[in-house]
Amino acid sequence: MKPKRRIERAELCEKQTEDHLLKKINDRFHNADVLNNSITYTYIIKLRSFCISNIKGILSFQLAMQTS
Repeated sequence: MKPKRRIERAELCEKQTEDHLLKKINDRFHNADVLNNSITYTYIIKLRSFCISNIKGILSFQLAMQTS
C-alpha cells in the first residue's frame, strides 16, 4: 500500500473512531439530568479530548511503524 493511501486510511479510521466515541458519550449521558451540570459537561469534553488525542497518537505510531 502506498504511503498516501495509508495516511488516508488512518485519517478515515480516526474520524470513524471519533464519531463512535462521541456517539457513545452522547448515548450514555443523553437522558441524564446531570448533562446540564457544567462540571459533568466539562468532564465529558475532557474525556473526549483525551480519547481523541490518544487515538491520534496510536495512529501516528502505527503509521510510523508501517512506513519505516
